[in-house]
Amino acid sequence: EISISRRTVGPASKPRYGARSIMGQMSVQPLFSSGVDPLKTIAWTQREVTLQGAERKVVVITAPESWSMTAVSVFASHYLRVVDGVRETHFGAAVNRLAETISGWALADGYVDAEAAQNLRHELAYMLIHQMWSPNSPVWYNVGTVKRPQISACYIQHLADAMDGDDGIIALQSAETRLFRRGSGTGTNHSNLRPEGYPISVGGTASGPVSFMRGFDATAGAIKSGGSTRRAAKMVILNDDHPDIEKYVDSKVDVEHMAWDLVDAGHSSDYNGKTYANLALQNANHSVGVSDAFMEAVAADALWTLTYGGIPARTIRARELWERIVRAAHFCGDPGLQFRDTINHWHTSPSGGAIVGSNPCAEFVYIDDSACNLAAHNLRQYQRHAAHPYARRMHDANPSLVNTLDVDALRHGVGVSILVQDVLVSRASYPTPAIEINSLKYRPLGMGYANLGALLMSVGLGYDTDAGRALAGAITSFIGAEAYRVSKQIARVKGVNFAQNCADGAAMRRVLSQHAQAAQRLVEQANHVVSQRDAPPALSGYTGYVAAQAAAMAIEAHSVWVGVMNADTLPRNGQVTLLAPTGTTGLAMGCDTTGIEPDYALVKHKNLAGGGYLKIVNQTVKAALMTLGYTSAQISAISDYIEKTEKIEGAPELDAKHLPVFDCAGRCAELTDAPGERYLVPHAHLRMMAAVQPFLSGAISKTVNTPYETSIEEIGQLYSEAWKLGLKCVAIYRDGSKANQPLCGARPPRFNHKHPHV
Repeated sequence: EISISRRTVGPASKPRYGARSIMGQMSVQPLFSSGVDPLKTIAWTQREVTLQGAERKVVVITAPESWSMTAVSVFASHYLRVVDGVRETHFGAAVNRLAETISGWALADGYVDAEAAQNLRHELAYMLIHQMWSPNSPVWYNVGTVKRPQISACYIQHLADAMDGDDGIIALQSAETRLFRRGSGTGTNHSNLRPEGYPISVGGTASGPVSFMRGFDATAGAIKSGGSTRRAAKMVILNDDHPDIEKYVDSKVDVEHMAWDLVDAGHSSDYNGKTYANLALQNANHSVGVSDAFMEAVAADALWTLTYGGIPARTIRARELWERIVRAAHFCGDPGLQFRDTINHWHTSPSGGAIVGSNPCAEFVYIDDSACNLAAHNLRQYQRHAAHPYARRMHDANPSLVNTLDVDALRHGVGVSILVQDVLVSRASYPTPAIEINSLKYRPLGMGYANLGALLMSVGLGYDTDAGRALAGAITSFIGAEAYRVSKQIARVKGVNFAQNCADGAAMRRVLSQHAQAAQRLVEQANHVVSQRDAPPALSGYTGYVAAQAAAMAIEAHSVWVGVMNADTLPRNGQVTLLAPTGTTGLAMGCDTTGIEPDYALVKHKNLAGGGYLKIVNQTVKAALMTLGYTSAQISAISDYIEKTEKIEGAPELDAKHLPVFDCAGRCAELTDAPGERYLVPHAHLRMMAAVQPFLSGAISKTVNTPYETSIEEIGQLYSEAWKLGLKCVAIYRDGSKANQPLCGARPPRFNHKHPHV
């Protein structure tokens, strides 16, 4: 566990709320590692790897024997770095670089004593090398390679209506450049920029936000993130009442029409190729900042006033703007929506201003000029059947617990993560003074998880089931409550920062109370699922046991929420959890599914930045079939069928009632001549997001996948439902609606310039 030790280094009296009092240091128990360097206890093997990227260079590296070839390839391509002029070729060197550096910082900065620092080093190395946990990519890129590394993956920056100044257009472009080159992404709300045609002080008229977005986008496209081959990541936002909102909504539609025309004329559809490199607005996700007032005006078919600087510009029908947004999203996937009032309802830090922006994937929603370092737990490595030494040591003797989550292990992993992430905040470099000030004051963290879809599959639960949502909610609630509990302990060691402010303290307690109320509702929902075991779809035997465990975890999480809410000392961190996409980190951890996503298909073809692709075969199906009671011979036959056909529908000896367990976001085998028919209905994605959102500090990076034939009206219904369900952000992608998409099992009907213009 992570706790405050009894060894004090200052006054031991209980502090009143808001008072700074050092009570001790953090105690770190060697739960996973048993106090032994884990890098000395695993089997290593040499692998020949073709590095991803433009060079496609073949190298020989030393990797853990247990890692899949996909995980080895991704880790070697991205996370083996040049240190002191020498490129790493041993995975242990990269892991040790992080574990030694971070535990050393924790010791030097007074979080832990020497004994706890050594334990932290071993626990951190264990979690990394056994693919239990990973920080965001900039930590792998930069920690241990430079003195003051860029550590956060996610930034939100302010933009003023000025060319010059610390938060002007030129300053933002410079700051973005520094972030992109070290592997981070950034987002900015552009609503402060005056509309096109408005007069400017030096004479002439403004060119408007969209024109500057094109300039920022060109810079981003010229820079490779972190020295790798992927493009820089950006988010741009414009609020629903800005006079240029219609131009903004149409901007990506116009460019995507050009892309289709070029592809139809014979140009490459490769998103790394010349076609997309020469088109504008290809490096940013676009979102509209939507208010409750706008959504209510849409529902009432009322008029909507566009304003700038508090002065009305013109009036339009709210529903006409809504329909424009929906048609654009249907055509090309942009814009997404960010529900501003919902986001600020969960705002813990009002002294920093209202939340108006997000990072590129919209999971980090926080104040302007802020940064967030992310981390993710691989949920399947916290199952009792996991292959790493701790799981074998603890659980092999009790086979009845196979596949269920080890709650004690998860609690410990959360503690290590929050401690490490808070240490990183103080040791990071920041691109601007404003971001540094806010980072050190509010200390937002972004811990989450990956592999939820695979976890549910492995325990025999479909993604679109009440039991699956109850388990996901319980996990998220438990992780969030434990994260704030550890943050509170760190506050007692290091001192509370932002929450000493009266307004922030009240806001933090209000938000913690909202989490606790949601946790109580989850307890009732989870218990209801358990009580419905005999109702269709029946939960019996093992899956019934899993549902009962979810209810027990929900009860424990609620207790922790209440304890944190009522504690004298408030958490040190303005935010602690969110759900990131975990793309590269998830692949490096051997995950079948990323973030909160279900699997996209049982066999996927992923186009890689820099060229080439990975064929990724789901590795969880066998575990799921075992859970569902199939014999070894049946599992072998079904697995062979999947390898051959890229789908499970029609597999020999598979009971049709089990098909929902294996449903994916898209139709399986769509690159073959016999594609599958089943897929998760789009509302399943929203229902899962709604099940976990109340337990997250931030938001959720999640694509609501829809099939090609989804109508414009259905897209509108999904966006409206997302708002009603209390989601903070939502993005929808209709399969095949771009001339190129990086993850596919899809061969949808083509549409091009002949498609009606939107």
